[in-house]
Amino acid sequence: MQILDEVIFDRELANGLHVVIRDNSKRIAADRWFVKLNCLCEMEIDPASLARLTMGAEELAAFSKEQGGKARHQFIKERNFVDEGEREEVVAELLAQIEDTTLSYLATSGFATNLLQQNVDDFCQEYRVRQEMGLNRDSGEDDDDGPADFSACFEDD
Repeated sequence: MQILDEVIFDRELANGLHVVIRDNSKRIAADRWFVKLNCLCEMEIDPASLARLTMGAEELAAFSKEQGGKARHQFIKERNFVDEGEREEVVAELLAQIEDTTLSYLATSGFATNLLQQNVDDFCQEYRVRQEMGLNRDSGEDDDDGPADFSACFEDD
């Protein structure tokens, strides 16, 4: 099965958002394709922006560590069962839709602010759930001691 992973769009927007669109299409039959455009938007998080957000110091440190200093948004455009002869045309059509409608929205300063806030809100919610489950420990140790020892179940009497 042939799978593509080709960058077809790479641009920095005026609001600091970096947009990369990859063609991740794959052949699903002899002459049919699953066309998939994967759009990843990233922006560097400046410390001043983080300081304006309401979150605890522990959450802030964990957020900064896990996010690697970037806020991200990802979306996918796809079409299934595309004839091989029409694949390039469909890719161009989906890319044009993104350029005509989505990029102007992504380029607004409000989007960048909202993206950071949404990333923080999502992270804080996940962080609290992990904390309640006891999964936020940063000891660097793996709690898995290997396979359980069931040898006592098979002792000869």
